[in-house]
Amino acid sequence: MRFSTFLLSIILFTNCLVFALSVNRTLCLLFTHLSVASDYPSAWLAEEVPNVHVRFSFCCRLWTGKYTMNLLRFVSLRHIFFITIIWLLALILFYRLHESVSIDYGKELPKMLNKIIKLEKEISEQNKEAGRLLERLDNDKFAQKWFIFSNSTDYTAHPDDRDAPLSIGDKIPVLVMACNRPAAIRVHLNQLLLLRPSPELFPIIVSQDCDHQPTSQVIDTYRDSITVIKQPNQTEPILSKKLKKFAGYYKIARHYRWALNQIFFNMKYKTVIVTEDDLQIAVDFFEFFLATYKLLIADSSLYCISAWNDNGQEVMIEDRPDLLYRTDFFPGLGWMLTRELWKELSPKWPNGFWDDWIRDPPQRRGRSCIRPEISRTAMSLYGKSGVSKGLFYEKHLKSIKLNTKFVRFTAMNLTYLLKENYEKLFSSQVNQAPVVSLNAIQAGLWTGKSVRILYRNAKEFVDIAKIIGLMDDMKAGVPRTAFRGVVPVYYYKTRVFISPVGEWKNYDDN
Repeated sequence: MRFSTFLLSIILFTNCLVFALSVNRTLCLLFTHLSVASDYPSAWLAEEVPNVHVRFSFCCRLWTGKYTMNLLRFVSLRHIFFITIIWLLALILFYRLHESVSIDYGKELPKMLNKIIKLEKEISEQNKEAGRLLERLDNDKFAQKWFIFSNSTDYTAHPDDRDAPLSIGDKIPVLVMACNRPAAIRVHLNQLLLLRPSPELFPIIVSQDCDHQPTSQVIDTYRDSITVIKQPNQTEPILSKKLKKFAGYYKIARHYRWALNQIFFNMKYKTVIVTEDDLQIAVDFFEFFLATYKLLIADSSLYCISAWNDNGQEVMIEDRPDLLYRTDFFPGLGWMLTRELWKELSPKWPNGFWDDWIRDPPQRRGRSCIRPEISRTAMSLYGKSGVSKGLFYEKHLKSIKLNTKFVRFTAMNLTYLLKENYEKLFSSQVNQAPVVSLNAIQAGLWTGKSVRILYRNAKEFVDIAKIIGLMDDMKAGVPRTAFRGVVPVYYYKTRVFISPVGEWKNYDDN
């Protein structure tokens, strides 16, 4: 390395010296030419010009020119000399500095590695701080959405179809399930507190499991605005070797049972909205539940209201934030239930996998949930680090679109969602839709219309779902978002009803 640097310096110095000598040679030739040329007019002036005064004037000028040329030659030589001296001094200084900063890598390398490790730690801390700042920015974005959309976009029914605004004396608490994700619970609580229209109507209760101190510290900073309860049983579930890897699901079921017992039996609430710390909420999250509450109370064929659309990816939904459906599939992920349902379920609550259990026929008992076309909850990045280890997150959950337009549901007549009304309306829409092929839809032949695609068995449904991009799994024979066997989806700007062949009777849970 030193030799190559020295060689490069010699080359640069040689080039500069050659350039300087070339300039000097050129100047010398130029001066010589001018000197010779100046002698000719001198002789010419001496012989041809009769006027003594004129000859004297020209001779003075020529003498001055010769003096100036000699002076320039002297200055240029001095200039080249000083440039050469400066280059030599620069080279000497360069090598002195190079010697002084030379590194003994045998001794210095460990120190350098330690510095790099320390720097990496500092960068990691800065990244964490950046994450906290991004959380604050997320909250600011939600605030902007709330003020923009609540004051500008107002989806309401036709004036003749409006019902009186909902007026209830009961409170609707929000139960937040938390465990060991401090950043997640902070973001979730900030959104709930920001978008909550009334602290009196919607009290927030955080139930923490896991006894995770960093999460507890975050939750404690909100105690002025929320109620905090903690699941006391922190023992490990007694499981067989085969089931030990699912211990997290058993802890979750235990936590849900304890928390819902507190809400309904100790605090005496009549209904509750259940959320989890890894969920984002829409600007009209509370409005949605406030308006559908009376349906849940009035219609015994409903057993939940859910803010979630399992097939709510942006490419598969219509831009109709006011559109609501009934579904036979329990969606969860931001849902409301009543004390009557909990009285029914709590005595037989399972030890694990409660969300699959609640979808089974003995619990569902032919009842439905209400769900939106555009989800009022969405999965945050924190959903990747839960008990499920990000199951379905990359493929489905992260692409669920969160509604951003405020819909004034409480000013709308939602009685079309009651069982006797909805079954007639939905069946009419499905039966009137022509039966077409997937190829015809993909070719754009049915854009803007409603159509049907038929399936004869579970395998055919799964094949269709995979082509379209739907979640193709079933629980107790019920496809996600299905109502009476029909799965509605918005595909190639066409309302598609994926329907069973013939008259629907019931689901085959086998």
